[in-house]
Amino acid sequence: MNSLIHDAIEYLPTLFVKGFQVALPLTLISFALGLLLAVISAVIITFPKPRRNGWVLGVLQIIIRFYIWLFRSTPLIVQLYIAYYGLPQVFSNAWVAGIVVLSLNVGAYGAESVRGAIISVPKAQYETGLSNGMTDVQVYRHIVLPQATPIAIPPLSNSFISLFKDTSLVSTITIVEPFLFAQQIGAEKFHTYNMLILAAVMYAVFTSILSILQRFLEKKLNHLQPSQR
Repeated sequence: MNSLIHDAIEYLPTLFVKGFQVALPLTLISFALGLLLAVISAVIITFPKPRRNGWVLGVLQIIIRFYIWLFRSTPLIVQLYIAYYGLPQVFSNAWVAGIVVLSLNVGAYGAESVRGAIISVPKAQYETGLSNGMTDVQVYRHIVLPQATPIAIPPLSNSFISLFKDTSLVSTITIVEPFLFAQQIGAEKFHTYNMLILAAVMYAVFTSILSILQRFLEKKLNHLQPSQR
């Protein structure tokens, strides 16, 4: 117990610094890119086929569905290994490999959340927009997506929190994030168990704060939804 307290005093601040310097930036960058990819993918999948050149959209939908299936059906750690160790000519930098893989992973899962939100918008809303002379793009921009956004926020927020914890997996491609730092110090000082506990404390604190922010955001959206209707 004394050794755990001593290690906490000595190394816990550094673990939190690593969280701010490595895990949080990885999470923010990857989530931003993944969210953009998720929205684009969901819109492409749900967008109605035009009468002319509808095959182009059809091909894009097949590609997007394959991408979503691929990243949802394989473990994140395997994706990281393939990207960094299997494609060194493409991903010679561990940070680039980590961000790309995490972003693609978020995009695949997020696309299903956004798609579900889009199809939950009543079809009558879409048809009303068309009957008022709006194009498909305008209907999506001004009617469908604004109504789908509050519905998609809760599952996307959960994905953001999960992503923060998943950044621990980039330790497998040599990025020294909190988990790998804890392993290194634990091996050096022969206090592996203590350092793993401290790493768990760090992740628990971060995810608890993110969960509080998530609930605050959801409450704000619940207040805004009646006025949007």
